[in-house]
Amino acid sequence: LQAPVLSLDARLDSLRTPQASAEQAEFHLRELAPVSGADTDGGLPRRFTGQGDGRFTGLRIEATGLDLGPLLAQPVEWSFAGTVDLAAGAADLQLVEVTAGDLALFGAGTASEGFSQLAASLSLRAADLAALSPLAGLPPGMALSGAAAIDAEVVGSLDGSDLVATLGGSLDDLHTAVPTSDALLAGHVALGGKVTLRGGTLSAEGLRLAGPALRLTADGTAGETLDMSATAELPDLAVLSRAIAAPLDGSLRLAATVTGPAAAPRVHLDVDGRRLGAAGARLAALGGTVDVADALARPRLEAKLEGRDFALEAQSFDRIGLTLTASVAEAEPRGRVALELHRGAEVITAQTDFDRTAPSTLRLSGLAVRGPGVSLEGTVQLAGGVATGRVAGTVGDFAAFAGSGAPLSGRADFAMDLAGAQGRQRVTATADATGLALSRPDAEPLGIDSLHLEAGVEDAFGAPRIDVTVTASGVREAETTLRTASVTVRGPTEALAFSVQAEGETAGPGGEPPRPVSLATAGTLSTQRTRTSLEIGSLEARYAGQTLKLLHAATAAWGGGRMELHGLEAQAGQNGRLTAEAALGADSVSATVTVRALPLAMAAALSPGLDLSGTLDADMTVSGAPAQPEGRMRLHVAGVRSGALGDADMAAVDGTVEAVLQAGTLSAMATFDGPPGATFSASLQVPVVPVPSADGAMPAIPVPAPDAPLTGRIDGAIDLSLLPGIIDLAGDRLGGRAEARLAISGTVAAPDISGEVRLADASYESAELGTVVRHLDAEAEGDRGRIVLRSLSARDGEDGRLTATGSIDLAAGGTMPFRLDARFDDFLLLQRDDATVAADGTVAVARAAGGGTIDGALTVRSAELRIPEPQPPQIVKLDVVEIDAPPTLHRISPERAGPAGAAPAPAAAPWRLDVTIDLPGQVFVRGRGLDSEWRGQMAIRGTADAPDITGRLEAVRGSFSILERTLTLDRGVITFTGGATVDPTLDVASSTQVEGTKVELVVGGTLTDPKIEATSDTGLPQDEVLAMLLFGKRLGALTPAQAVQLASAAGTLTGGGPDVLDTIRRSVGLDFLGIQSAEGEAAGAGGDTIDASALRAGKYLTEDVFVHVDQGLTPESRRVGVEVRVLPETLPGVTVNSDVGADARSSVGVNWKYDY
Repeated sequence: LQAPVLSLDARLDSLRTPQASAEQAEFHLRELAPVSGADTDGGLPRRFTGQGDGRFTGLRIEATGLDLGPLLAQPVEWSFAGTVDLAAGAADLQLVEVTAGDLALFGAGTASEGFSQLAASLSLRAADLAALSPLAGLPPGMALSGAAAIDAEVVGSLDGSDLVATLGGSLDDLHTAVPTSDALLAGHVALGGKVTLRGGTLSAEGLRLAGPALRLTADGTAGETLDMSATAELPDLAVLSRAIAAPLDGSLRLAATVTGPAAAPRVHLDVDGRRLGAAGARLAALGGTVDVADALARPRLEAKLEGRDFALEAQSFDRIGLTLTASVAEAEPRGRVALELHRGAEVITAQTDFDRTAPSTLRLSGLAVRGPGVSLEGTVQLAGGVATGRVAGTVGDFAAFAGSGAPLSGRADFAMDLAGAQGRQRVTATADATGLALSRPDAEPLGIDSLHLEAGVEDAFGAPRIDVTVTASGVREAETTLRTASVTVRGPTEALAFSVQAEGETAGPGGEPPRPVSLATAGTLSTQRTRTSLEIGSLEARYAGQTLKLLHAATAAWGGGRMELHGLEAQAGQNGRLTAEAALGADSVSATVTVRALPLAMAAALSPGLDLSGTLDADMTVSGAPAQPEGRMRLHVAGVRSGALGDADMAAVDGTVEAVLQAGTLSAMATFDGPPGATFSASLQVPVVPVPSADGAMPAIPVPAPDAPLTGRIDGAIDLSLLPGIIDLAGDRLGGRAEARLAISGTVAAPDISGEVRLADASYESAELGTVVRHLDAEAEGDRGRIVLRSLSARDGEDGRLTATGSIDLAAGGTMPFRLDARFDDFLLLQRDDATVAADGTVAVARAAGGGTIDGALTVRSAELRIPEPQPPQIVKLDVVEIDAPPTLHRISPERAGPAGAAPAPAAAPWRLDVTIDLPGQVFVRGRGLDSEWRGQMAIRGTADAPDITGRLEAVRGSFSILERTLTLDRGVITFTGGATVDPTLDVASSTQVEGTKVELVVGGTLTDPKIEATSDTGLPQDEVLAMLLFGKRLGALTPAQAVQLASAAGTLTGGGPDVLDTIRRSVGLDFLGIQSAEGEAAGAGGDTIDASALRAGKYLTEDVFVHVDQGLTPESRRVGVEVRVLPETLPGVTVNSDVGADARSSVGVNWKYDY
C-alpha cells in the first residue's frame, strides 16, 4: 500500500447520464503509480504518474443543445499521459489526444499553484470539416468542407482573471455553403493573433486572417470601455461575381474603429475603393466615411461617400456623392439621403427624407430630383404592401443629356399618382411631350410634334389590369409624316386588347403630290403559362398608293416548343391575295403559303427608296418531321420595272425561282427573262442538317452546314445596251454583249466558282465625265473561291488604250477583297466641253478587311481646260442666331449639338491614297481672255474622305486679254500645301505696256481667298494703274461714265462684290442699265467729254419688244426709244428701232445682225 501500481480495464454498456449517453464506453488505465520519493499524507502517496486511453461508441451529448450526430457518428477515442502532485496542486500532462473520425485534438501542458495557473499547448487537425457543420450553425442539408490546422498556446489563470492565448493556423479550401463566404475564403487562408483576458478586459493583438481574396486584421481592447480597430481588404472583387450572379471588379478596403463606453459605443468606418465595376456601372475611385454614435441604444448614423469618374451605361459623370443621415428612436428610423452627380458645370441632385412610423410603414417626403432641364418632386408612403402619394416633374429638354449619350431632344411634363387599399395597388400616370426628336445611327431621325400619354394599372402587384392610351401628332420619319397616331392597350396582362390608328402622307415619286398613309389595326395578346398567342382581328394599311387589308381574323401562337399561324388571308392592292397557314412542333411541321398578283410597289413600305412595279405570285408547301421536312416553293415575278427611270422606255423583266427540299437536300433553280437579248438562269444544290434553336425552346430546323458541299451553275447573256432601260445609270450609255457561264462547287463556308465571264466589243459613255470607251473586250474566269479578270482591253475612240487585270475573293465573307490593276496609254480620261485630259500611267485599286488602297502614277500627256463664263454672284452666307429654336432643330444645330448624342454608326474601312501626277507640259487653260500653258507635279495621299494634296504647278507661257488689252503672263505658280482643306496658294503675275508705263496685275493669297493687286514700274496708286489699264489714260482725264466703270472694276478686283450698276439694275427690275457714249456728232465731237455720256435704262416688254430711256447731264439730252423684231421667224436677224428726244428730234432705223 505504500507504493501501489494500479491498472484498470473497464467496459460499460448503455451508459446514461442527464447530460450525455453512450452505447458503449471503454476505459483503460495503465500503471497509475506513486512517484518514488514523493511526499505522503498519512502514509499515502501525494504524487502520481500514469497513462490511459479509452473509447466511446454511440456517444451523445445533450447539454450543448446542438446536433452533434455528424461529429460523434464515429467512435471517439482518447488517451493521456502525465503526472499530478496533489500536495503542490500541480499537474503535468505530457500528452492528451482525442480523435473522432477526421478530427484530432492534441494537447500538452501544466497546472500549478493549487491548480490555479495553466500553461498549455493545443492543436486541432481536421482533414474534413464536414463533421463540424452543426457547430457552424448551418441548417440541415448544408455542410462544411475543407481542412483546418489550428494551434494555440494558453497561459494564465484558470479563473480568467489573467489569461493569454496565442493562436496560429490555416484553413484550406473552406466551403461553408454560403456563396459569398466561399468566394472570400477559397484557397489557403492563414490565421493567427493574440488574445488576452485580464481583469474583465479582453484585448486583441495582431489578429489576422489572410487569404487570396480577403485579408482581415483586428487590434484593441474591450471592457467597460471599447478601443478596437479592424481592417478588411478585398483586392479583387471579381471573385464575388459568381456568388452574387452579377459581374464585379475592382478592389475595396474598409477600416473600422469602435470606441467609447461599451453600452454606447461609437463606430467609425473609412471606405476606399478603386476601379469599381458592377451591373453596367463603373467608378474609378470611391472614398468616404460612415459614423455611428450610440450604436446599441439609440444609434445615429452619418455617411458621406464620394466617387470619381462614374459611368452608368452610356452616361458618364466626373463625380458622384452620397450623403445619408439617420437615427433610430424606439425602433423607428428616420433620416435623409441625398445624391449628387457632377458633369462639368452641370449638377444633378436627388434627395428625400424618410421615416418609419410603424413596423410596416415607410414614408418618403420631400422627394426631389434637380438637374439641367429636369425637375421632379413628390411624396410616397409605403404601408401594408401598398404605395400612396404623387410624383410629378418636368424635362425641359432631353437634349440636356446629350453629354451622356442621349439621342433624344424635346420637352415633357409627367405625373404619377399612387393609391390603393387592402393590398391592391393602383397606379395612374400622365405625360405630355412636345418637339421630340430622336436621332438613330442606322435610320432616319424620328420627330414628333406632340405626344400625350394616359396610363393606369389596377392591382399592380396582384392581378394587374392595364389601361394605356398614347396619342401623337406630327410624327415624321424621312419623307413620311403622320398627322395623327394613337395606340391603346387595355385589359388584364394575360389578355391585353390593343388597337393602333394612324393617318398621314408620304412624298410622291418624281415630284408628284404627296400620297396618303394610314394604318388601322386591333387585336388581342394573350399569355397562358408558357404559351403566348396574338390575334389580329382587323388590319388595314395604306402606303404610297398601295393598300393591304386583312380579310378576317388571324392568329399566331408560340411557346411550349410549338409555333402556329392560322387564318392569315389578306388583300394587297386591288387584285393581290396572300394566304398562309403554318405549324411547327416537336413532331411535325406544316406550312402553306399562297401569293397571287401581289404588287411589287408595296416593297416601298419596307424600303422607301425602292420604286418597283410588277407583280409577284408564290406557292410554298412544307411538311414532315422538323429535322427532315420536305417542301416546294415557286416564286414568279412579272412586268418588273424600276420607277427610278421615270418616263424612260424601260423593258419589263419576268423571272421564276423554284426550290425543292427533299431527303435532306435543298435544290433551287432561277430563270429571268427580260427583253430580247437578255437571258439568265441559275441552279444550286446543298445538303441541310437539323440545327436546334439557341434556347432549345423550339425544335431543330434544317439549314446548310458551313461544310456542306455546293453544286450549281450560273448562265446568262445580255445586250448591254438594254441595261439603261432596266436599271438607272444616270444617263450613262452601254453597248456590246456580256456572257457568263459559271459552275459553283466547294462548300458553304468556302464556295468555289469556275467558268468564265466575257465582254465582247462593249462600249461605255459617261454622261457626266464625257469619257468614251470603245472596243472593250474582257475575259474573267472562276478560280476556286475567286473571280479572276484575266484580261481587259479598250480604246477611247481615238488612239488611247486601256488594259487591266484583277481578281475578287468571294470566299472571304462580307469584305470580298479585290484588286484591279489598270494601265492607260494616251487615254482620254475626260472629254467634256470644259475639260479634255489624256494621260499615261498605272492605277492599282485594292480592298481588304482593313480598308482599301488606291495607288497610281499618271502622266498627263495633254490637257485643255476651258474656264466657264462667270456665274451669278454668290449669296453671302449669314451667321444664323436661333431664338427659341424648336427642339426638333437641335440635331442640325452644331452650336447646340454638344457631344454626339447617339453612338455613331461604325466608320467604314478607309480608302488610302497614294497617287502621283506628272504634268510635263501641254496643259492648256483657256477662256475668259486667258490663254496659258502649265506644267508641274502633284501627289495625292491621305484617304478618300480626307485627301492630302501636295505639289506645284508652274506657268510655261500665256497671256490674258481684258478690255482689248493683252497682258503677258510673266509668272505663275500654284502650290498645293496639303492638309484637310484643298486650298492652294497663288502667285500669278501678268503685265503690259501702256503709254510707256509697265502695268502689272498680281494675284496672291489662296484659291478661296485671292488677293489681287495692280502695280506699275513707276509706283502709281492702284486706281491710277487701273485707269491706265482700262482706258489708257490717267485718272484725272476720265469722264464721269469712265469713273463709274473704274469704281466697279476696282471693287471687283478687290473682292468688293458685283458691278455697282448691275446691283441697281437687279434691285429695280430692269433688263439693262449702263453708261452710253453719245453717237453721231456728239461722239465724234467729243465722245470723251462729260456731255457725250448718258445713262440708259431698258426693259423687254415682250420677247420681241425692247423699250429704253436715255438721260444725259442736260435736260434736252433725254431720249426714249423702242426696238422691235418684226419678223422673228422669217428674218431672225432684222430689227426696227425708233427714238424721239426732248428736243422733238426723232429717228428710225433698220438693223441686220448675223451671228457666226
